[in-house]
Amino acid sequence: MLGDERFARRMARAGGRRELQRELEQGRAAELPGLAQKIAARHRIDLRVLRGPDRRRAVSAARRALARAAVVERGIRPVEVSRYLGVSRAAITAQLRAHDT
Repeated sequence: MLGDERFARRMARAGGRRELQRELEQGRAAELPGLAQKIAARHRIDLRVLRGPDRRRAVSAARRALARAAVVERGIRPVEVSRYLGVSRAAITAQLRAHDT
């Protein structure tokens, strides 16, 4: 093993922080279904349509609202939102950018 015992302890603590961070992120991502349901209802869109391939303007607006609420307001990672919606991470980033303009 490279490094001394102090280095090993520091790395073990850092690993624990990464695990804690991962658990926090997973907990936040667990909010997505409920958040998506609320936003779908607010936009009068069925949840299946929100998560589907539909590209109508109203559906895109709802997805943009979900992306903003999840990422900006709740701290959920864009990759988690993209997995939930079945779109690319770049699509979520573009929706967030579109919301800022």
